[in-house]
Order: sequence, then C-alpha cells, then structure tokens
Amino acid sequence: MILTQRLELTNMGIKDVALVRESLNDPMVQNQIIGIPFYTQVSAWYQSKPLNALYLIARDKITQDMVGVMILQQFSTTLDIGGWVCERYRHKGYVKEAYEAVMKVAKECGTHKLTANCITTNERARELITTMGFTQCCVLREHAKIGDQFVDVVLYEKLLEDGIPVIRNTAGEPSQGMTIPTLS
Repeated sequence: MILTQRLELTNMGIKDVALVRESLNDPMVQNQIIGIPFYTQVSAWYQSKPLNALYLIARDKITQDMVGVMILQQFSTTLDIGGWVCERYRHKGYVKEAYEAVMKVAKECGTHKLTANCITTNERARELITTMGFTQCCVLREHAKIGDQFVDVVLYEKLLEDGIPVIRNTAGEPSQGMTIPTLS
C-alpha cells in the first residue's frame, strides 16, 4: 500500500473489477486510455494481465471511494506509469498526488527511468506529465487504436537513478522471477 495525504493506493483485486468496469463506462476514459479493453472485457483482461505489471486502485482515504486506477509496468530498469481518474475526482490534484507518491517509491527502490504516454489530443495529461518533470521523447504515429481509429501517442521519460523497479504481481509474487520487495 502506498499512502498519500488523501489517497490509498492498493493492489487491484478481483473484487475491484466491477468498480473498474464502471469507471470505464465514462466516455472520456474510453476516448483517452490506451491498451485496456473496455468494460465488456474487463474480467477477462484482469485474469490475463501481464505479470510485469502492478495494477493499483487509488481510493480516497476517508470515503474509500475509488478515485482512479494506476498501472505500473516494468520493462528492464524502466517503469511505465499510466492509468485514469474517475470523473468526480478530475482536476483536483489527485493524479499529481498519486504520481508523486509512485515516483518517490520508485526512486527509493532504485528505478532508473520512468516513462508515461498519452494520446496527442489529451492536453491535460500532457500538461500534467510535463509539470511532473517528464520530457517528451517522441510522437509515435498511429501507435494505438481507440475504437476503430488509430491515434498518435506522445512518449515521455524522466531519468531517476540506476536500479531496478520494485513491483510484484497481484498474487504477491515477484514479477517475471525478480527477487525484489513489494511496494506495499
């Protein structure tokens, strides 16, 4: 578990699938998120998600309402950060708070580089990512498909320190044979 001033970030469990499915009914999420099958396939997606990824549910510490979902995916010594926030919690600083907490833990665990990406038309995400100290690397043309349309994706990076990201799969086992501690 990662705690911030207002949030608890905990491993996603099977009990969270219904909440995630509901949050994916939001048209803004459907038009912005990359790489996750939408609500009709969430249960199957949850069962087959990559082992090198950690799926966190961000909850309000007081109400325990789901604020959003963070997805941390490891590629060698790089940790990719992504996710979405539920509509009623947008534009209130929750995403920045969650990103800062994850970046702090990642740095403490020796992560070398963080990456983040979003579609080119998601101006708010692009602004947030750059204010968090990420640098735009490139635009990947027609890199993802949302609905029936290919979209361009902007890739950002932030260098930290030498080391390996620390994540475990939802079963609590080291992802892909790593012998590293858990985030919680």
